[in-house]
Amino acid sequence: MLFQLYIRNTRLYSQLEEQDCPFHGFDAGIGSMTYSGGSRCAINEEDHGLCKREITGNPPNWLGCPLNTRMNRIAIEIGSEDIMVFPRKIYISGVELQEGLSLMDWIRRTIGAID
Repeated sequence: MLFQLYIRNTRLYSQLEEQDCPFHGFDAGIGSMTYSGGSRCAINEEDHGLCKREITGNPPNWLGCPLNTRMNRIAIEIGSEDIMVFPRKIYISGVELQEGLSLMDWIRRTIGAID
């Protein structure tokens, strides 16, 4: 899936759990990624949307993912501010955030950078 995004001001977020792949456990919708748990992958349009690494018996990890291609990284970088992410829980200064955060903010919080 190609993401069409723009850049906006970054807010500081904290989260309950870190993960090695920002797309693992999420379903993609129009302009959003929503946590669904399990082996879901928000950018895998094949394999019934399951994590390609888990299908092969490996743990989720963006750096080792076959979907971590130059084309996908460019698409994510171009548009990652338009996609809103709704993980299980996000806290700002101890208060739970209900509105979600941009995909780029989520990537920064989970793995630091897309490449």
